[in-house]
Amino acid sequence: MSDRAYAQLWRVADGAVRDALRKHPDYLTPKGQRSARRSIVKRVTGTVLGFALQEAKRQRELAVTDDRSAKGNHQAVGAATTPAAEAGAFFPQPIHYFGDVVTSDVHDYGLAGAMRHDFLVPYKPDALYGKTVHWIISNPPFRLAERFIDTASKIACHGFAFLVRTSFLEGVGRYENLFSKNPPSVVAQFSERVPMVKGRYDPAASTATSYCWLVWRKHQIGTRLMWIPPCRRELERESDWPKKEAA
Repeated sequence: MSDRAYAQLWRVADGAVRDALRKHPDYLTPKGQRSARRSIVKRVTGTVLGFALQEAKRQRELAVTDDRSAKGNHQAVGAATTPAAEAGAFFPQPIHYFGDVVTSDVHDYGLAGAMRHDFLVPYKPDALYGKTVHWIISNPPFRLAERFIDTASKIACHGFAFLVRTSFLEGVGRYENLFSKNPPSVVAQFSERVPMVKGRYDPAASTATSYCWLVWRKHQIGTRLMWIPPCRRELERESDWPKKEAA
C-alpha cells in the first residue's frame, strides 16, 4: 500500500470512530462500553472494506489510463498521409498513432479536412508534402497499387504500407517490375476474411477474397512473412459503422 493510501485509510478509520462517538455519546459511559465496542468495530470494518474496494477500482482505472497514455506518447509521433482515403471510414486509426495525419483522394467524398488530390501526379501540394512524411498508408485501387507503391517509395522517409488482395503477390510482370527490385519488408496475411463493400461498411458482409498488408521499411533488407491472427471480434466496434437512421 502506498503512503498516500495508508494515510487516507487511517483518516477513514479515525473518521468512523469519531462519527460513532459523536452520534452515540453514551458509548463513553461505563454502561455503553460493551455496545460501543461492537458498534465501532462494525463501523470501522465496513468503512475500511468500502475504502479498499474503492481504492482497488481507482488503481485499476489508473492503470488503464497510464497504459493508454504510454501508448499514446509512444505512438503519436511523426506524420503520415493516407491517399485514396475515400470517405475516411477505412482510416480512423492512424490518427492515434501519428502526431499528424493528412488524408486525400482524387475524388471528393465529403471527408472533413481531406484534400482533393491525385496521389499519382507529379505535382505534390505543400499542404500534403511540404512537411516530412514518415509513413504512407493506403488501400489503393487494385489496378493502381503498383504505381502507388512506386510513388510512396519516393516520398515516405520511414516506410509505407498498403492493404491489397493477396493475389497482388502473383504475376511475372509484377515480380519483374516490383518485387525482384523492391520486395516488401513484411507480408502480413489475414488469417480470416476481410469483407469490404464499396462505399460503406457492412458488418454482415462476407467475401471469398483474401487480403494482406504489404509493408516497406526503409533500409530494411529481407521479407518477413507473418499471419494476422483472427481479430475481428476483438477489434471491431459498433462505432466503426454509421448508425441507421430511423424510418
